[in-house]
Amino acid sequence: MAVTREYPIINGHGHILPTQHQIPESIRRAGYFDITGHKVGDFMVQPFIKWKRPISHQTFFLEDYLDWAEENGIRHTVLITLSQMYCNNVRSKSAALDIMKFQNDFHQSLQSGWPIRLSPGFVSLPRFLDETLFEIQTRYAAGMQFLCLPTHYKRTDGMYVSCTDENCQKIFALANELNLPVQIHPYDYEEIFKLADIDTNWSGHKAPMPSLTAHFYERLITQGLHEKYPNVRFYLAHGNSVGYATIGRQHQAWLARPDLRNADSQSPLDSLSAPNIFCDTIVHDPDLIWLLKRKIGTKNIIHGMDTPYPLGDGIDYLGDGSYPGRTLDLAENFGYITPEEKRAILFDNMFTWLYGTTGEKAKRGTQMKELVLSD
Repeated sequence: MAVTREYPIINGHGHILPTQHQIPESIRRAGYFDITGHKVGDFMVQPFIKWKRPISHQTFFLEDYLDWAEENGIRHTVLITLSQMYCNNVRSKSAALDIMKFQNDFHQSLQSGWPIRLSPGFVSLPRFLDETLFEIQTRYAAGMQFLCLPTHYKRTDGMYVSCTDENCQKIFALANELNLPVQIHPYDYEEIFKLADIDTNWSGHKAPMPSLTAHFYERLITQGLHEKYPNVRFYLAHGNSVGYATIGRQHQAWLARPDLRNADSQSPLDSLSAPNIFCDTIVHDPDLIWLLKRKIGTKNIIHGMDTPYPLGDGIDYLGDGSYPGRTLDLAENFGYITPEEKRAILFDNMFTWLYGTTGEKAKRGTQMKELVLSD
């Protein structure tokens, strides 16, 4: 179901799969990542960890996605790197770096081929810090727009830690210098939670994954990293809904245990007005759009869809009339947001996150917005 709007919209959180011939033979042969075919019913697979996921919609692939986006008034898409490329379970350093390079080369080719339609991000691997810092500088020099990080990564000692540790702070320091936005996405919940029933009925994707984002958020604001690195515009996936729903609990902990806070720390509530913490609208519930507005306002909310995954928001998988922007339309109908706020979320706010509001980069953002509008 396509809805005609008076203005174009942005998909601020999408994914594209490479085709089989685009995946290096060495990666396929080692079982690190592959696809069994190019149609619905085929699978993404990682044989080395016995993982697979169905290709549930034809828009996993570029040409089909671009056609679908055109039909639905989506003029520009922010492409998040595939979570399977975080490489937390790839033990070989050389293999992990090869996978990182493959993902980033693929996304860079998409940006080169469709610069007005797509803004692809690039991934880095915090456990290999020197190589990661070099990769960031290389991709930034090549014109790529933003960095993708998981909420947590596996260190060389096998332990998981949030992406706010010493290694990641060095990444943030470089991103701050480069005025580089960072998108944060959860993954690897199976290993982090280690519960016998974590994947029963797809449980891990429903509540544990959003809670990983909440943990990253708590670590970010408790350490004041959003203030330490003001030029890094952090974008938290899936609305950071658990993080914002528990901000009162975080504040109570800050009040109740002053012995456990840093001497110069501020209440977590102060972070709600941070200009450099963004989230998307992938919450599937207009009431949560109301919550996001209540907590952080609407200027830092970006329309995201998580296309083409089944937990995405905006593809009519179930025959229920879903379409891009439906949750926001419901929120407007319920009086939670105004038409002007909805339009900003659907289009303008992404440019603020990606380009900022001051300096030469913001000027490029204005030019890009004009190009997207006239395309």
